[in-house]
Amino acid sequence: MSDSATARQAASQPSVAELVFPPGYFWRLPLQRYEFPPEERTLQVGTWKGVEQSGQVEKVGKSRVCDFYRVPALLSRDEISSILRHVRNSPAYLTEPDSVDQFPTFEYYPFQHGKWVDEGMRPLLEQAMQDRVLPYIRKRYGRPTCAVADFLIRRYIPGERRTHAVHFDGHAFVTAVL
Repeated sequence: MSDSATARQAASQPSVAELVFPPGYFWRLPLQRYEFPPEERTLQVGTWKGVEQSGQVEKVGKSRVCDFYRVPALLSRDEISSILRHVRNSPAYLTEPDSVDQFPTFEYYPFQHGKWVDEGMRPLLEQAMQDRVLPYIRKRYGRPTCAVADFLIRRYIPGERRTHAVHFDGHAFVTAVL
């Protein structure tokens, strides 16, 4: 290929700064799947029995690590299906710029400041939060008086937000992702 053809080809390729990314795109590094170690800890929360998996990653740009935990099946498939049916077509999603990446949030709070905002969500999530999620958090972090302040629902669908950048929830003692 001639130098002029190479120059024309390079000129026709957009630079990284010129690329248009989909809403919610924020990653500058390729996503990496985390594989939990095979060790699991058996646990019981109330009448629920299951396992806890733990992981640890280095924080990018920091000189420390982040510990995190996964509790598979803490919510049943039926509970998850009911919650997803309820939130799928909710008109309550907000589209203000997100504080992390400035893209539309596509989020809403069915429970905010310790009170139910979406009463339709209450029968779907309240029992699981009171009987399993909150007792697990209290036990895991040794905080018997820990309480739920907010539930945030965020949607990720084609044409909208697809990712959410790694960030620190500075306003929360614990963040639980269901």
